[in-house]
Amino acid sequence: MPRPLEKTIYVGTAGWSYKDWEGTVYPRGAPKSFDRLAFISSLFDLVEVNVTYYRIVPRATAASWLERTEPSFLFSIKLHQSFTHAREGSTPRDEREMKLLLDTVMAEGRLAALLAQFPQSFHNTEENRRKIARLAETFRDYPLALEVRHFSWGKGPVPDFFSSLGAALVNIDQPEIRGLLGPSSHVTSDFAYFRFHGRNKNSWFSSKGGVDARYDYLYSQEELVELKDGVESAAKRAERTLVVFNNHYRGKAAAGGLMLARMLGKPAAARPDGIRELFPDEPDASPAGKGPKEP
Repeated sequence: MPRPLEKTIYVGTAGWSYKDWEGTVYPRGAPKSFDRLAFISSLFDLVEVNVTYYRIVPRATAASWLERTEPSFLFSIKLHQSFTHAREGSTPRDEREMKLLLDTVMAEGRLAALLAQFPQSFHNTEENRRKIARLAETFRDYPLALEVRHFSWGKGPVPDFFSSLGAALVNIDQPEIRGLLGPSSHVTSDFAYFRFHGRNKNSWFSSKGGVDARYDYLYSQEELVELKDGVESAAKRAERTLVVFNNHYRGKAAAGGLMLARMLGKPAAARPDGIRELFPDEPDASPAGKGPKEP
């Protein structure tokens, strides 16, 4: 008998260490000893580690993540930028240190995925397909998810290509702008991966406000119902489905994640008081997508 869908779907946020989450996700005026990761793990069953994109942390850091969270809590770890963005590419040391980090988490059964995020400028070309194939070979021992954003990846037998590599093609939600890849619910591996970036069309390519402005977007209840349908469609075909909210500004990722988790029928935690105060017009969602606020 198959497991219920809500038990095979994991929901979380991209990152957890944001200054602007204080007073919204995290208690205002919390002491320095307050453990943000432990708190996030009380709300969700998955988190995406962003720091590893900027620097490959030592194994001891990963071990501390495991110690501070429950054994059922999973980590998706973002691949260092040298593998996806740097023109000069990665070094043997980058590969060695990245694998040591991944092995530490995977040994405890806590590695949800290794996420390789490519830039918008990464088009669907023969050269770039070869680059992806080499990357998949390098990290063949890990559950690999690949995010591409350019619309050219929506043409031709791209899902078949990813399937041949055993890698998950990340399904993304982003603004409807010319040149950007549209929504999907692909399953090209034994697991499916979704990343929700928000739909802040006016600020997506703007130089004003930086990444905060780009990801300053709160999904409405109607939009979450739409996203839920795509997630459930993929979950029927995948052994495990990972859903990550990246619209991080002012805790909006946590707000959307908690509401979607309830829509999916997961035993989601109550919204922190700061999220309720900041987004009073967004009701807590019941499994059916509608319902009264929690008492």
